Amino acid sequence: MTIDIPKALRKVRIPTGLFQPLVENSFKYAGHEERTAPNIHIEARHTATVLTLKVEDSGYGEHSRQGGTGHGLSLIQDRIAFNRSRSKRPKDWTVTTSFQKEKGTVVMTMPLKE
Repeated sequence: MTIDIPKALRKVRIPTGLFQPLVENSFKYAGHEERTAPNIHIEARHTATVLTLKVEDSGYGEHSRQGGTGHGLSLIQDRIAFNRSRSKRPKDWTVTTSFQKEKGTVVMTMPLKE
């Protein structure tokens, strides 16, 4: 696992329950090779007003994509929607996903300061 979080962002607080399920899903679903741990990369970036968090993993490999219970991403989408509904900048609250054989990526954005 690699973590790329600039020093300026290491003390930024984000709402509870948004980030942990992303990392857990990467360990659960990208562990497609029994002998090798999944490759997981966590990254944080920011502009003056938006925080971007990205979790990227080594994908599902040669096995067909295994569907999970759907709770992890569903919870994240619900929490994003909740925060969006209470935000002064709702358009800054997003989550996008891409799951492929070689790479799975989830990107979340949120206002840096509200």
